Amino acid sequence: MTKGFILGKFMPLHRGHCHLIQTAVDTCNEVTVLVCSLPTEPIDGNIRYEWVKKAFPTVKVIHFKEVVPQEPIEHPQFWDIWTEIVQRHHPEQIDFVFSSEDYGYKLAECVGAKHILVDKERRVFPVSGTLVRNNPFEVWDYIPNHVKPYFVKRILIHGGESCGKSTLTKQLANHFGTIGVQEFAREWIENNNNEFNYSDLILFAEEQHKQIEEGVQVANKLLFADTDSMTTKIYSEEYFGKVHPSVELLSEKSNWDLVLLLKPTIPYKEEIQRNFGHKREYMHERFQNILIEKGLHFVEIDKVADERIKQAIEAIYNFFDFKN
Repeated sequence: MTKGFILGKFMPLHRGHCHLIQTAVDTCNEVTVLVCSLPTEPIDGNIRYEWVKKAFPTVKVIHFKEVVPQEPIEHPQFWDIWTEIVQRHHPEQIDFVFSSEDYGYKLAECVGAKHILVDKERRVFPVSGTLVRNNPFEVWDYIPNHVKPYFVKRILIHGGESCGKSTLTKQLANHFGTIGVQEFAREWIENNNNEFNYSDLILFAEEQHKQIEEGVQVANKLLFADTDSMTTKIYSEEYFGKVHPSVELLSEKSNWDLVLLLKPTIPYKEEIQRNFGHKREYMHERFQNILIEKGLHFVEIDKVADERIKQAIEAIYNFFDFKN
């Protein structure tokens, strides 16, 4: 029974890594992968560990969290240290060490195994962890589907009543070929005789948050959302003079990469569930102030008609510096 061994940071896991691990799986009867992480690294090691486990459920995946030398120059006993680490986590004899780097030859020698070098020149999958971290959108197709949600950028369409949030959310989602999460509360209120109470706001905030998180799982690079719990908080204060702790907690968790704040520059459209047409500027200030309080990056969108979608698209391209 042949045993294969791989170690790496997988920061993040990409298709090149998957090719490496699959090569080991196709070659050996048993494969062990050691996911190595340090607390100072930009992607949490626990997340990387789960990524590898999900991609290869039949492989033995171990998370190694100790702070040890990362390069031979850092410690005179570097190879002794790593030989002990490998043998501690894989006490059985290893037949093959798989890697895409030359260090694999030395590691294999230390543990008495044969080294198999896999796609060192990155010809099969021209990608690296550094490339993904620096610009995930440029190498999107080389990121496994279950890893992509980590890199999805979240964009909130924010603003008061009748400022075009729903329309712009749909337009942007269509333009970028991705998901646009609509406002849950609006549909719910319309389906319930345009009535709601204080406790309903908990449902609004929780369901909106849930739909956003579900949308991230299937979004293509960007996710757009019309409304989040910050909006629920504002309206809770306006209607009831208080905010439920559950709504407050979700509001505190609001973490958007970019917010497009819509100015009330389009004509106000009367609807039965709308009640703040007489103080649009006041509500706009409220929506702006909550973004400032939370330190969220926002761009104010003040154009109308076709110029509005153009202004929003330009703001997105400028902020994220990517080509669709």
